[in-house]
Amino acid sequence: MTGPLVALETTAGDITLELAPDDAPRTVANFLAYVKAGFYAGTVFHRVVPRFVAQAGGYRPDGSRKPAIHPPIRLESSPLKHADGALGMARLPDPHTATSEFYLCDGPQKDLDGNYCVFGRMVDGRDALRRILASPTRAGDWPLEPPVIVRAYEGKVDPANPAPRWEPPRKIAPPADVEAVRAAAKKLRGRAAMLRARKPLLAMADVEAAIAAADRSGKSDDLLRAEKMLAEKEARK
Repeated sequence: MTGPLVALETTAGDITLELAPDDAPRTVANFLAYVKAGFYAGTVFHRVVPRFVAQAGGYRPDGSRKPAIHPPIRLESSPLKHADGALGMARLPDPHTATSEFYLCDGPQKDLDGNYCVFGRMVDGRDALRRILASPTRAGDWPLEPPVIVRAYEGKVDPANPAPRWEPPRKIAPPADVEAVRAAAKKLRGRAAMLRARKPLLAMADVEAAIAAADRSGKSDDLLRAEKMLAEKEARK
């Protein structure tokens, strides 16, 4: 099989796919349409089952589904088998519902032959696939930290390729005073513990709850309230 190549740059490493337009022309054309549109940038490997498949191309990192941009295609009869590293088209139970999702086989999967369309194979990136398959998962085979497809484009892996790239969302640093409030709340917690040790019969639940609230919110007003309550307790004889 000699066909066009598609590069997948992922957070787990790079993968190179070779497509088989002679064996599955409709499915290959559909896949390439999504690749050319930059659709796969920012989608994840959302289903990971070692010794079975790693499935991708339909969901974002936050778990939301990415709407398909082309109509579903009919199941295509391909002579290719689900060998190790085979590239197949995922679908719903209805055989004619494939859109953007695809999978890579981890070992031969003979039970899938004839039921799903194989339209290519992985020719490079075995280590990346191994890392993807090693991802810890929760219910539904969803990875706890889904590997992300940074971008996909035609050809071999090429950092200079101008294809659209997914950028992880920037983490907004909390305002500086939030950290200062939490540091002060920690000191208040120490003072409250010392007061409880000196006066074990003194009710402290309300003060401790106020300190915890200040630590959670990072708000100066909550901290001042906790400080005032603690000072009143400390002043009691």
